[in-house]
Amino acid sequence: MDDISKLIRNRNRLLLAMASIVIIWQGALLTRDVTAAAGGPADLVSAAAFIEDLGIFAWLFACIGLVFY
Repeated sequence: MDDISKLIRNRNRLLLAMASIVIIWQGALLTRDVTAAAGGPADLVSAAAFIEDLGIFAWLFACIGLVFY
């Protein structure tokens, strides 16, 4: 496999990871907001907020990786 094909494959993997991170991040945000609005358990709200924070940092690192890639 030539170098261009490897670069394209790696870029596609990074973009797929970024899409997955956004889905997890936004899903946690939606879960946190809906649960808090419905008066759900505080443990679920805090767990969703923690996952949301992880998603934000993962997205940040993926964006930095895309810039350097």
